[in-house]
Amino acid sequence: MQVIDVIYLMFTFLSLYFTILFLIIYFDTRKEFLNSPLPKKYEPLTIIMPAHNEQSNIYEAIMRIKQSKYPKKLLKIIVIDDASTDDTPNILKKINGITIITNKQNMGCAAKPCNVALKMVKTKYVAVVDADSFIEDTALARMVALLQEDEMVGAVTAAITTKYQKTFLQKIQNIEYSIIVWARKLLQSVESIYVTPGPLAMYRTKVLKDVGGFDEKNITQDIEIAWKVMYHGYKVRMSMQSKVKVTSPQYLRAWWRQRLRWSMGGLQTLWKYKHTLFKTKYGMLGQFVGPFFLLSLITSLTGFCIFMYVTVITVLKATLAVLAPNQVLQSYVDMIALPSLFLYFGVIIFILSLLYVYLGLHTMDNLKYLSLRRFRVVYIIIYLTAYVTIFPIVLLAAMWRLYRKDMSWY
Repeated sequence: MQVIDVIYLMFTFLSLYFTILFLIIYFDTRKEFLNSPLPKKYEPLTIIMPAHNEQSNIYEAIMRIKQSKYPKKLLKIIVIDDASTDDTPNILKKINGITIITNKQNMGCAAKPCNVALKMVKTKYVAVVDADSFIEDTALARMVALLQEDEMVGAVTAAITTKYQKTFLQKIQNIEYSIIVWARKLLQSVESIYVTPGPLAMYRTKVLKDVGGFDEKNITQDIEIAWKVMYHGYKVRMSMQSKVKVTSPQYLRAWWRQRLRWSMGGLQTLWKYKHTLFKTKYGMLGQFVGPFFLLSLITSLTGFCIFMYVTVITVLKATLAVLAPNQVLQSYVDMIALPSLFLYFGVIIFILSLLYVYLGLHTMDNLKYLSLRRFRVVYIIIYLTAYVTIFPIVLLAAMWRLYRKDMSWY
């Protein structure tokens, strides 16, 4: 057996295993997916919002919080102006009823300003909201309800969707974000939500302080904090009806920087908690989250190896077609007449991937991309082929940066 066959078998097994697992979980739990009640009792809540040069978004972001259906007298908003050089400080001064912390020097990642603000929090619950995120009316209330249901729930995340779909890249991301939200909710069924994203996440204040706050050495503190919460025995929940819209990158350069940071932070987190892998004493963090994260990376890289192999073979066959057209024609006839097992697996994976995407879009009420009008369905095909092919390239770049100890991602 050739090396490429081993790689392909590994990719096929992991792809089929996780896709089928997620589909089984979905059909077993779909009736509870949108079950996200309002709290029986509203309790004081502090909102932390780190901001650096957010003059275009911060006013609307704060107004969305103030206008939400959460009792105004129970809400406290702390904004950390992290050495903004645009008009952000002046905009903040014009907004009543908020506490402003001004940093004279930029702290870099959001973890540091959030930890500064966390020291001021006296309420039972605390939420972190990015300055370019826009929450919907009942988002905060429904997240509080999940914290009230179980004292062992240490964190709750929300359903993040994109606000704009102007560019081609943003339309692809709109599909991606829907799938991510759907998959993340599925992970709750196995106690394995592994990230509480910065656009909107809520925590039990005591838990957040007891675990030491956010990791200031990790450039994606929202991934690390979820692992840390689980590491200390607490659960992470998700409210599908707590929706928040974000401004996704319009063009490839900004997208690359964002995804590079996500990949680097994810690898940092995996390395930090590598000692928990496959160990039952760390609960689902050791039994599923860590292994799932690791195997997802392996699947991505093996898929990329296969893609590169197929690309090289295709180029060689195209070259050979010029030199020996009859031989190439016969090879294609043989492939159609006697298709290999690998070809069957490839077709099965693609069909299951289409089902996976359909269910995610259906759950998120985002079925417009299944329409043949204006060729919107093409976006799904591109998402499942060209778009996902870029991920392992980002991952390899992130691994190279970490190997060189280069923590710059911009």
